[in-house]
Amino acid sequence: MPTATVLVPTEPAAAPAALPAAGNGVSVEPYRLGIGDVLDFSIYGLDNTRRRVPIDPSGSITYMGVGTVRAAGRTVDELREELQRLLAETYRYYLINVVPVTFGSLSYTVLGQVTNPGMYPLRGRTTIIEALCRAGGLSSGQYRASTVDLADLQHAVLIRGGTTVPIDFEALIVNGETSWNAELAAGDILYIPSVLKKNVYVLGEVKFPRSIGFYGSVTLMGALAEAGGTLSSAGRTAYLIRGKLAKPSLGKVDLEALLRGKAADVPLAPDDIVYIPARSFEFARSVMEAALRSFALTVASDSGSTLYRQEIRGGTGSTKATVLP
Repeated sequence: MPTATVLVPTEPAAAPAALPAAGNGVSVEPYRLGIGDVLDFSIYGLDNTRRRVPIDPSGSITYMGVGTVRAAGRTVDELREELQRLLAETYRYYLINVVPVTFGSLSYTVLGQVTNPGMYPLRGRTTIIEALCRAGGLSSGQYRASTVDLADLQHAVLIRGGTTVPIDFEALIVNGETSWNAELAAGDILYIPSVLKKNVYVLGEVKFPRSIGFYGSVTLMGALAEAGGTLSSAGRTAYLIRGKLAKPSLGKVDLEALLRGKAADVPLAPDDIVYIPARSFEFARSVMEAALRSFALTVASDSGSTLYRQEIRGGTGSTKATVLP
C-alpha cells in the first residue's frame, strides 16, 4: 500500500540580531559592483553602441557583441577588461568604455504586494517596517464590498546575499513582535507574494528548475513533469519544504518508490518548495540550506526581472531611473 509523506517541523529560528553599524572609516578598497548598479557602455569608433544597462538580479549584464557577463563583485576596471577580451573576438581593434551611472547596489528592493514596488536608496539605518512603509504599505483589494489584504505574509521573504533570512513576517506585522524587525543591508530584497497567486518551486537536479504557476491543484509528480523531470545526477529523495520560512516543515519522498507506485503522490500547496539534491548530496541539514539558497535566487530572479524589464526601454540605450526617492 502506498506510504504517505510526513512533514516534520524544523528547529524554530531565533529572531535575528540587529545588523552591526557601518564603520566610520573610509575604505581604501576599490568599489565592487553590485545588483542594481547601472552602467553606461559604448565602443569607441562604432556608432549606435551606447547602452545604459543595470546589473540584473542574477548579478549579470547583457551587452551587444559580448552576450551575458557576470558583473556583480567585480570592479569597473575588471569588468572592462573582461568585456574587452570578449569584444576582441568580434571587434578586434575597438575599445570599450564602461562608466558607472548610479550605484543602485547601495539600495534595497521591495517587490510584490506593496503599493509602490521598486528600489530604494539605503539611507542610514532602515528596518523592515520602515522599508514597507516607504513602499506605501501592503496592498489590499475589495471583495464583496469589504477590504481584504492581498499580501501573503506567511510566505514573505527577506533575501540577502543569495539566501533567505528567517523572518517571521506574521509575528512582526500582525502580532507586533518587533524582535523580528531586522535592519536591512545594501542589496537586500523584500518580497511579499500575493494570496491570490498559486506557485510552487521545483529546484535542484531537474531539467528546468523554476517556479510553476497552477490553477486548481498540482501534485509532486505533476510539478516534476512541468520541470522537465529529473536529471541523471539526481538523488533518490525529493525534499518538500512547506510553511513559514522562519520555521518550515520538511518532508522526504522516495522518488523511486513514487515512480513505481509504492509511495503515494503528494498534493502540493501554494509556495511549496520541492528540492531534488544531487545523488552525492542527500543530508537533510545541508539540503535545507541548499534548497533555500536556490529558492532565494529563483525568487530574486523571477520577481526582479519584471521590474528590470519595465526600466529598460527597448534597446534604445535609455533607462528610466530605477531608484525611487
